[in-house]
Amino acid sequence: MNASYKYPIQLLREAESEMSKISHAKLFNGPKYRPILEKWAASVFGLGYEEWVGQCWIRMVERQDDSVDFLLKNDRLEFNFQLTERLNPERKRGLEYKKLEKDVILKRPYRPEAGSSLGPLWIKDAVKNKIERYSDKENLNLLVYVNFDAKSLARDQIIKQLQEFQGKFASIWLITNQKICSIFGNNFIGNVEGWGKISTIIPPQILSYPKN
Repeated sequence: MNASYKYPIQLLREAESEMSKISHAKLFNGPKYRPILEKWAASVFGLGYEEWVGQCWIRMVERQDDSVDFLLKNDRLEFNFQLTERLNPERKRGLEYKKLEKDVILKRPYRPEAGSSLGPLWIKDAVKNKIERYSDKENLNLLVYVNFDAKSLARDQIIKQLQEFQGKFASIWLITNQKICSIFGNNFIGNVEGWGKISTIIPPQILSYPKN
């Protein structure tokens, strides 16, 4: 059974409540809790979309064998979305939280310069992986949650890296913990040309992370 459409802020509060009941060591290890993380990312995207494009509603898709992770509906149309997360390839997030839970002193190097220079390539790898996986990608909109440290991410450099994928998905969007942008939008779903700051209060689960 599929969930119903909800306002993004409503979905965010729901995801926050569910996340608060699970230790990070469990939350970021294994597929069991993936739907909660997807709900959080979809809600943040919805908040950014409302702020920079227009009112929307989000509906999560609970079937994990489906190519659609969530749907976004604006005042005219409904859009299928596939969601992926891009971490620093050197980062083992699940292992980090397991060590923290055991009171092991953990120092994760903060290297925003690596994310700034290599980030567009990391994002390209994430998009390429999705393109190779789905045959119905022309009907899918792709959302990439950019979850790595970076002083800045130049949108023009990302567009350059993803140019070969233009038209492969219906549209491609990026979010960080605080910002949203479209790489290849269209007249139906809209565009955010440049990084738009999401002014909604940042969820407490991620306040400890450096902001992109």
